[in-house]
Amino acid sequence: MKNTNIRSGLAKRLAASGLSLCLAVSALPTAVYAGGMKSVNEISYKETLEDTHNPYRGFYQAFEISYKRDKTNCKAQKSTLEDIDELASKYQLVHLLIDLSDFSKQNRKGENPVSHSDDANIDSANDDVEKALGELLERLRNNGQSAVIRFAYDYKYNGITSDGVDKKGKPYYRTVWEPTDDSIIEQHQEKVGAVISKYTDVIAAVECGIIGPWGEMHTSDRTDAKSEKKIIGKWLEVLPKDLTVNVRKPSDFCAWSGVKLENIDKYVAKVGTDAYRIGMYNDGYLGSVSDLGTYEDRDKEIKWLTTQTDHTLFGGELVLWDDEEGGTPLNNIAFFEKEGFKTHTSYLNKDWHDGVMDGFRSTTYNGGDSLYKGKTSEFDYLRNRMGYRFVVRDVRMTTELSADENFELETNIENVGFGNLFKNEQTSVIIKGNGFEKEFSLWDLDADKGEKASNYAAQNWKSGTSLTDRKSNIMSAELDLPDEMPEGNYKVYIKIANRKDGEGEYPIRFSNAGSNVYDTALKANFVGSFKVNAPLEDDTLTYPTNIKTAYSEQYHQVRFTWDKVEGADRYGIAVYLAGKWRVQAQNITVNSYTTPKNLTPGNSYRVAIAARVNGKWDTANAIKHSGTVTIK
Repeated sequence: MKNTNIRSGLAKRLAASGLSLCLAVSALPTAVYAGGMKSVNEISYKETLEDTHNPYRGFYQAFEISYKRDKTNCKAQKSTLEDIDELASKYQLVHLLIDLSDFSKQNRKGENPVSHSDDANIDSANDDVEKALGELLERLRNNGQSAVIRFAYDYKYNGITSDGVDKKGKPYYRTVWEPTDDSIIEQHQEKVGAVISKYTDVIAAVECGIIGPWGEMHTSDRTDAKSEKKIIGKWLEVLPKDLTVNVRKPSDFCAWSGVKLENIDKYVAKVGTDAYRIGMYNDGYLGSVSDLGTYEDRDKEIKWLTTQTDHTLFGGELVLWDDEEGGTPLNNIAFFEKEGFKTHTSYLNKDWHDGVMDGFRSTTYNGGDSLYKGKTSEFDYLRNRMGYRFVVRDVRMTTELSADENFELETNIENVGFGNLFKNEQTSVIIKGNGFEKEFSLWDLDADKGEKASNYAAQNWKSGTSLTDRKSNIMSAELDLPDEMPEGNYKVYIKIANRKDGEGEYPIRFSNAGSNVYDTALKANFVGSFKVNAPLEDDTLTYPTNIKTAYSEQYHQVRFTWDKVEGADRYGIAVYLAGKWRVQAQNITVNSYTTPKNLTPGNSYRVAIAARVNGKWDTANAIKHSGTVTIK
């Protein structure tokens, strides 16, 4: 079929690969597309003020589950699974607080008293902890929910470290019971780590936990640097390398890494190292000038977090302001919207502290973001800004073409959230219409057909470090349409999702206003449409045929001849080398070509011969009818 919009030269398929050898591709004359890429306006390019139900981010619902050293755990957690199901449509992220205190030596009094004379390993012969945890994570996967998970030795996460009597004379009893033997803790990490490793699509991050009340890594005999290094190191050992491990404070990172806290602002973790995997959970968030002891030098440690949480998860719980340290209260939107971009905050407890959260719910946002000012509550503003939040700002595409031409797409996508996407989700383009549907995997395109894509990894669409520091991310793609595509109109979608077999897709929605963007069936985002026309009818061949080769063993060269193409004023030769088509000659005026002498005997080359007719090169048929020659 005759192409009506093909770039000139051996260009559509060859110049797209950046070709050069004997002649520079840039020397090829250029014909303008009859259609070309044009701006389309079929969706709103404004951000929605509504919630976007996306994985690994946002306000979470917490669930506390106490596992026992027996086989009652699967049955005991059934009600929790039902609660999780009911929550799925409203809150995508859950916080799993897993209590393993029943595996510790203890003499717990009060509610459900327990007496154990020894620590115990997790052992499927005696308990169903591994099965129960697997069922829990499988339920989240089936619901399309994600989770931050923490393990601690604190019954019902009550945080009580000793028996005592309160001011009203009511007794309370110790709930924190850590194993006496470090090897027991390590065995527990190994067992639960093996289960978690099967659900990396579900887990947003593993909070280090283990020691202290609520697993917050304080008030324990194991808060020394040696003990913390052992616990953090064990998590990094037993968990897959694509999982983030969150520590409680920057000083915990220093205990593990050996970096001095006074120098932490100068430290930048290298890609591929264990240090690159460590994030942070802050359960004293904005409770004082030090976040209740989270920071020793807030400015220095926030500077470190700005680079460290660029690719890991940061979040926690907002708390009431404690006046003991003095200073101006920080637990307000004015401060949060400044520091949130620096820490790349991705998740918060929706219920804690209830006094702070209720204040956010009842207060109209009047901060520095003009889009939200006076239109939403402070709670809704935080909800929308946490984690990544992608908004399409512009779309350009080929709006009209025939099926034997390549389709081009260009989108400008802005991340307006506090944080970034840190999971390895992959991007594809779906074209659908007239009973036809095809998905193009942008990470696996066919360069031989001139396909290419750039800046399609959503992990690289970074947020800024302030409200005004926003970056444009231009994603582009050139795709080879199947020749059999029917005429008519087609819709174009961008899909960002997990592609690992046997795991959940966890698709990502764009946060553009309007109801026409996200397609729930395709799990993809609509960006525009184009039209496929019938190719121009023309029985005249526009590519060489009857190609013949003659070999010279004396001079180690090849001579090509072919039938003349009616109307052709030039012929071109290209060779496929090192994964690219490379132009050898383009100003051939006769129907023959002889290669240079002294080519290497035994080497084979794939060769394409194209003709220029009426100023246009038919490279599609040239490549389709290419052949291989072997030097003699």
